[in-house]
Amino acid sequence: MLIPSCVDCTFKKHFFSLMTTEELDALNSNRLEVKYKKGDLICKQGTTPTHIICLYNGIAKVYIEGNNNFLLSILTSQNYIGIQSSFNCASGKEPLFHYSVAALDDSYACLLDIQTFRTIVHINHAVCLEVLAYICSIESDFLKKVEVLSQKNPHGRIADTLLYLSELFNTDRIDMKLTRKDIAELSYTSLENTIKILSELKSDKIINLDGRKLELLDKKKLQKIRELA
Repeated sequence: MLIPSCVDCTFKKHFFSLMTTEELDALNSNRLEVKYKKGDLICKQGTTPTHIICLYNGIAKVYIEGNNNFLLSILTSQNYIGIQSSFNCASGKEPLFHYSVAALDDSYACLLDIQTFRTIVHINHAVCLEVLAYICSIESDFLKKVEVLSQKNPHGRIADTLLYLSELFNTDRIDMKLTRKDIAELSYTSLENTIKILSELKSDKIINLDGRKLELLDKKKLQKIRELA
């Protein structure tokens, strides 16, 4: 899958759709197009970003590394990696990725020079405002996740994760690329507890889970579990 140029890219949206032809040409002059195979690391926690990574086709997981990884979110097509990190240097410190991202399936991305991107953001007011709005939306999603993790028990967290996946993929029948371990890390719940709760939900006919195929059979009950558990 090849993108002819940033100017002619059919995937561009958000702040890229507000850039001038000259600005898009500047980004395109040093653009790299990369295919990531399933399991490939797209960026590594603790490293310095050199590019804005535009995931234009594929699916990836964003996670914080540790003794037990903490899965923050799932990225689908037309998402960006490194936006927050690229401007996290106001204090004079070197910007760093505070998370890792790995491909959950074969994925395609364009890598855009971070310095060129910063320059455009500094001079194009409309682009700058849209970048700020994008960063704020990410922060808002993370704060909602912290709220769920801090206030819900494992049943509530698993219910929230399943509803999140349904909303993310816009379907109640999900051909998942995630493992049970991924669901556990996304819910901040032990793998043993996750498997047990998923089995309970299946027995209660709230969900159906067959291998990697997940179907939400009763979203109202799942929502009630999320609210009350």
